[in-house]
Amino acid sequence: GVTWHGRLAREVHNRGGPATFAPTAPHWRLTLTDDGPGLPEEMLGRIFERFTRHATTASATGHGLGLAICRSIADLHHATLFARNRPDRPGLQFIMEW
Repeated sequence: GVTWHGRLAREVHNRGGPATFAPTAPHWRLTLTDDGPGLPEEMLGRIFERFTRHATTASATGHGLGLAICRSIADLHHATLFARNRPDRPGLQFIMEW
């Protein structure tokens, strides 16, 4: 479901958890949450590099470009993009501020 605030969607629920969009003076913050296994702390700074993957199974797919592309788009819009492990349970939060 979607929670609306005026004409802006403030929260969208997906399989992994909420995606929230909120003003945080003087910026805006978009937070996407998943319910995967999370990452070791030492990987969090590297996952936005090209061809970087942290696959936990042999059947994992991808080439390690998706998050690098996201970081490039954020940079073009003068935004910051980072990831952190969820504080409440396993999973990641991806946060973009601009």
